[in-house]
Amino acid sequence: MRHKNPPHITRQSITSAATSRKQVARAFKLYGSMMGPIHLDTGAGKYDLAQKWMKKHYPRVRFYREDPYNLPASLSQKAIKTVKRHGADSVTSNNVLNVIKEADARIEHIAIAAMMLKPKGLAIFQIYKGKPDERRRYPKGRQLGDTWQHFKPASFYTPMIRKAFKQVGVVGDFIFARGPKV
Repeated sequence: MRHKNPPHITRQSITSAATSRKQVARAFKLYGSMMGPIHLDTGAGKYDLAQKWMKKHYPRVRFYREDPYNLPASLSQKAIKTVKRHGADSVTSNNVLNVIKEADARIEHIAIAAMMLKPKGLAIFQIYKGKPDERRRYPKGRQLGDTWQHFKPASFYTPMIRKAFKQVGVVGDFIFARGPKV
């Protein structure tokens, strides 16, 4: 495969570990049919509900999960190694960019998605923009305990994603990207 090694993980002042929610992200329910035979969920969180949901609804998809803060390193490393060898037909990043405070760490997360993706693959980034009153009260984001939330719309993240992908489009809270530039 043509992929480079994923970059090292930039230290985050507030890790995304405490933001993992026990739910199946909307990206899988809405766009599961668009996911390819080899799929990587990056920043997957500690729960495997999405993997089980995809196996039930789309059994043709081999689903791999990686998350440097919520999964055992061995599981994440195995997923990265397997996907790197074959290349992912699709990659998801669900509600991850909006909980990473540092721009460098967000760019690195996007780069990992791009590096793992096959040239004609699809990356889907789901963004939580917050409620209107949260966006008004916290225009620069907010730390609450050991979590961070930007409260920004998907369009806020598209310039970063455009640095790693040739085609980028926004539909609601989702950013679709194709043509990794790696």
